[in-house]
Amino acid sequence: MTREEALDKLCHSYSGYFDVVRHEEPKGHLVAEAGLHIHSEKYVLVKAAKLWEADNNEYVYIFSVPVLTKEIFEQCREQARADGMQRIEPGPNHMCSYITAIFLCDTCEPDALRALRRAGVNRLSLGVQSTDDALLQAIGRVHTFAQVQEAVAAARRAKIKNLSLDLIYGLPGQTMAQWEKTLQDAVDLQPEHLSCYGLKLEPGTPLFARQGELTFPDDDAQADMYLYTVAFLKEHGYEQYEISNFAKPGFASKHNLKYWLLQEYAGFGPGAHSDFGDVRYGYLRDIDRYIAGELVLSERETISRRERDMEYIMLRLRLARGADPREFENAFRERFNPLAKLLHQYAAHGLACQNDDGSWRLTPKGFLVSNQIIGALQEELSREKADRLARAARGDYRVID
Repeated sequence: MTREEALDKLCHSYSGYFDVVRHEEPKGHLVAEAGLHIHSEKYVLVKAAKLWEADNNEYVYIFSVPVLTKEIFEQCREQARADGMQRIEPGPNHMCSYITAIFLCDTCEPDALRALRRAGVNRLSLGVQSTDDALLQAIGRVHTFAQVQEAVAAARRAKIKNLSLDLIYGLPGQTMAQWEKTLQDAVDLQPEHLSCYGLKLEPGTPLFARQGELTFPDDDAQADMYLYTVAFLKEHGYEQYEISNFAKPGFASKHNLKYWLLQEYAGFGPGAHSDFGDVRYGYLRDIDRYIAGELVLSERETISRRERDMEYIMLRLRLARGADPREFENAFRERFNPLAKLLHQYAAHGLACQNDDGSWRLTPKGFLVSNQIIGALQEELSREKADRLARAARGDYRVID
């Protein structure tokens, strides 16, 4: 993806929520701006869902430069700060303002990385995808593996101590040997975290449009790649903590774990979704009504923690730690035994296993068919709940194993 293509995507993304101005004649390195000023936005401040009205501002400055240096970084950061501060108008209801600088660059010099580190950046994720230059070219990536190596070395010199690399298997024409080499090359770079995803063709992408003329590894080949990945990374000290994510001890992604562990989160802006105070809701994707203070919800559902049994099964079985029967029964007041019976059947086929603490998890082979397994468990849970309600309607409250 070129910087111009990245700019197109950014502007399109922001246009749904912000007033976007794209500069035909760049102001220095500034090529686009996005601004959002919301009057009397109602923020959820406590779990009781009390609301407080407050103004919110967000101004985004997009800079494009072939090579990001320390001098350019500091110059652009100051430009964004100075302009943003002029536009912010603090008042009695002013809650918070955000000034964001986005840099589109082909490469980043070490001094710029050190400046980012001093600015508070402590984790860096690089979209490597493959270490085979021919495969990178085939999927339209503009970087080379040599540039990846340079970027990693520069990050380490800048004292970035939490580095994550994204890799993709199942690329067009990719062989097992190429994938094995990509994994070895990635491990040799000694990142703290690795995300290894199977290729998914998304509508609107160049690969999706060309899928008829390309040859992809079949399902069996991709399964072999996945199982090799799990075993190989474990040998090199990377523990699998989620279907596609592997980390050195202490470096699992805290951000993603928040969702997978059913913890609360709040979102602001048109189209944003939240799960907060036992209420799941989303704002209508209408920027004008949102700015006008009409907090129209596209959806709203009150769902207590005890009603989230289906989600618990779906999300916990994505994690290597799995589902804990005692935690499940305490949280949802339901028996885990019907699910355990089904999991024992999967265990007999090598798809699930029980940990020493009694929790159940899927094996790497089970992860390959996790959608089917989770679906079957949720169906069993629904059947058990329906049977229990039917018995209760007859006055039968016995616990039946």
